[in-house]
Amino acid sequence: MAGQPTDPDSAALQQARYQQVALNLERWRWNPIADPEYLLINLPAYELQVVTGDSVRRRHRVIVGKPETPTPTLSSQISHFTLAPDWHVPNSIATKEVLPRLRKNPGYLARNNMTLYNRRGQVLNPYRIDWARVSPVNFPYTFRQSACCDNALGNIVFRFKNPYSVYLHDTPARQLFERPARALSHGCIRMAEPMQLAAYLLRRAGQPVRLPSEEACVRQPTPRDVQLRRAMPINVRYATCTAPGGQLRFLPDIYRYDEVVRRGLFGPIMPSATAWGGAAK
Repeated sequence: MAGQPTDPDSAALQQARYQQVALNLERWRWNPIADPEYLLINLPAYELQVVTGDSVRRRHRVIVGKPETPTPTLSSQISHFTLAPDWHVPNSIATKEVLPRLRKNPGYLARNNMTLYNRRGQVLNPYRIDWARVSPVNFPYTFRQSACCDNALGNIVFRFKNPYSVYLHDTPARQLFERPARALSHGCIRMAEPMQLAAYLLRRAGQPVRLPSEEACVRQPTPRDVQLRRAMPINVRYATCTAPGGQLRFLPDIYRYDEVVRRGLFGPIMPSATAWGGAAK
């Protein structure tokens, strides 16, 4: 009704939402996507979309990096994928997570299908090393986890060039896809139903779809690379506001990136709008 006073809380919320829409439009202006067909991963939405033109062909739930190990935004191309992959454990995980377990019990490696190597690539016996004396500062070892049902990469990993050493892969912990909030990884992107995406990429390239079952992947002794005749663009983005079906949807700011952009566009935050970041709607 004309002349009726506006609820201050409602006005602050509307202002906050307006700014959230604007800062996300600014992000898209910085990193537009010109590819006619591509994979889009929106980190706050925990979702991978296969996009052709203006249509979403497929959707997959994903798990992204924790706030302390965020998944980076990037653009690249998937050139191939690996079946029954082995996992070369990153140094950060080796020193922060594997080393403390080895200090308690060197049998941790055998239980998890891992092999220990020195810097020359020679296989070592973990029981012959005094792990209490090993320092994370100058760690002289590497670990490789072979293909198995508990392999951290699952049965398939999609490869694309990027400076962050992240990739898109399967996971044995599939129950985590049922969680609404899925910022749980060390930075790589885990996806639900990855074999279906692999089959789509092969059909798109006109290649025969001959993918092994999960049981066959586990039994496969060595990794097998499958090259794509047509590389697929992949774009990882950070958008806390989307518009599916023309309806605005506001998402949690899982990495707390919005405020920096908001301040750049609108200046210091208003005291009455301190809760503008919002939850998923």
